Amino acid sequence: MVIKKKYKERKDWKNDTGRPTKYKEEYCNDIVKYFETCQAEILVDVKFFQANKNNPISKILNPLADEKTEEELKTLNAASVKSIDQKLVMNRFPTFIRYWLRIDVNEDTMLDWDKKYPKFLGARKKCKQIQEAILLENWLQWTYNSQFAQFILKNNHWYKDKSEVETTMTILSENELTD
Repeated sequence: MVIKKKYKERKDWKNDTGRPTKYKEEYCNDIVKYFETCQAEILVDVKFFQANKNNPISKILNPLADEKTEEELKTLNAASVKSIDQKLVMNRFPTFIRYWLRIDVNEDTMLDWDKKYPKFLGARKKCKQIQEAILLENWLQWTYNSQFAQFILKNNHWYKDKSEVETTMTILSENELTD
């Protein structure tokens, strides 16, 4: 004989099926911050003379990420500095997929959050604008491959190569032509 257990219905669950959502209000600010920080960095390579050695010591600073770097560059002893080189380094291109992996959520869940939480949808729209700006700026500076940038802009940001023109034609019969 098989005994079936009766489960109590829980009225405190918001979802009828599945587990409760992982959504947190802080994701709205977190996703925008993630997209804003995935931009270029300026690395400053400062080479110092070593006492009694020919090889200089190298110290890499990032003025965009660290406020102390500006002060540190101003206080360097000019006699000990051999050279200062600056280099623009591109970070990874910000994508929603990488953010989803970061917070351990899949795409379908994020699309559901867009429908349920208007603030989150607004944050995602802002992220798309940031992504578009990064693409355009780096494409124009030849930092990104032009084919890559065009592909992303056409597929994700509604850019087009050509404008579509709709034409209508009326076909006249032979009787209408002779009249």
